[in-house]
Amino acid sequence: MLPVTMLNWLLLSLSQALEDNMIRSTIVLAAIVVGLVSVSLAPAVHAQYEFTSLYSGADGLSGFAIPAINDAGVVTFGASLNNRRAIFSGNGSALTTIAAEGDTFDNTTFAELGRFPSINDCGTVVFEARLATEVQGVYTGNGGVQSIVADTSGPIRPNLVNDFGVANINNFGTVVFAAGLDEGGSGTFAGANGSITQLLSSAASSASVNDSGTIAYDINGDLFTQQGDTVTNLTANEPRFTSLFSADINDSGATAFAFFRGGVSGIAIANSEGVNIVGDNSGDFASLGLAPAINDSGDIAFLGNLDGTQGLFVGGDPVNDRVILEGDPLFGSTLSDIQFFRNGFNNRGQIAFRYSLANGLAGIAVATAVPQPGAGVLQVGLCPGDLDFNGVVDFGDIAPFIAILLSGIYEREADFDFDGAVTFQDIPLFIEILSSQRNQ
Repeated sequence: MLPVTMLNWLLLSLSQALEDNMIRSTIVLAAIVVGLVSVSLAPAVHAQYEFTSLYSGADGLSGFAIPAINDAGVVTFGASLNNRRAIFSGNGSALTTIAAEGDTFDNTTFAELGRFPSINDCGTVVFEARLATEVQGVYTGNGGVQSIVADTSGPIRPNLVNDFGVANINNFGTVVFAAGLDEGGSGTFAGANGSITQLLSSAASSASVNDSGTIAYDINGDLFTQQGDTVTNLTANEPRFTSLFSADINDSGATAFAFFRGGVSGIAIANSEGVNIVGDNSGDFASLGLAPAINDSGDIAFLGNLDGTQGLFVGGDPVNDRVILEGDPLFGSTLSDIQFFRNGFNNRGQIAFRYSLANGLAGIAVATAVPQPGAGVLQVGLCPGDLDFNGVVDFGDIAPFIAILLSGIYEREADFDFDGAVTFQDIPLFIEILSSQRNQ
């Protein structure tokens, strides 16, 4: 049992951190439902899917960009509403505006918004934008005041300028992105809690980060993961790839990516044991998309083209692993175009995509695998720090954290350093998570 003095210190430390940073987080998950905590795994083959249109032109929206989705089933995407471009989030009900062109920010306004926002399980969206002052940057928001991760204004990040790469965010608020440098050249960076760390002296075509803080990226035809100062080349024992794209890492370290090699293009998954080619254009696929996604179950989703007809797939078998194909019936019409990006696949097996129909309607939809008899059960985590499971990270989570610490019972949601136990080492990380909510 912890000494009373230690408990007092913990309470005082947590309370002080909250008071000093004026933290009263208003991050609320869009859906805290039974299916969020315990859901059926999507079967790997012969899966049937149900399709739900979340938002469409019938809602007054147009110009839909490709969506991302979190484990709560909340999507984020760009679209125009009332002739104004914005980034939204929602789960099919009322929309939350994350940022809109013309909105005031940092004594200026947003002039242009990026096309590929990403959303974590806390509901925080990361996006790129250009301000009216021509400053460009990476920002986060959840419907309130937006925050700067990094931008091209000298006083804030003096070495960062222009050409931000597609940003990715994990459940602890760490953001990875690529950017050019004032002094020439470029870099790949990680930003968290107001600080920026340069990971590489070159810009990865894309990078992603999992909840343990491991970052995956591609450089010059090789795929790397990096945890702190430890760098691992996952493709070191493979024949040389001509180029790699869109590294997407899950919490076990498995990384999905697209590749070109010897005139062949395809999709693969790499981990510490080697590389598995999921599919390539030497067989039934004419081509495969450049932005595959992988979830924590090791399932994969990607776009594939079958002789000019594009579709969504969850494996290398174009028949058994097909989710939907252009020409298939959808929402009372026929699917004429489908677009997907790596952040569009969650741990519930849901796939978010942009669709266009033959009748002219376009929108954002989610494909959900119909559970089959005997399917396993996946425990889907909530926003880190939300230990009373009410969707809000605040003072109410201190008591549950202390109870978990005292009980000796393992709770994944309180294991902030991912060492398989809830110990004193998790205390400063818990404080950091609470502190990180101050701008949300």
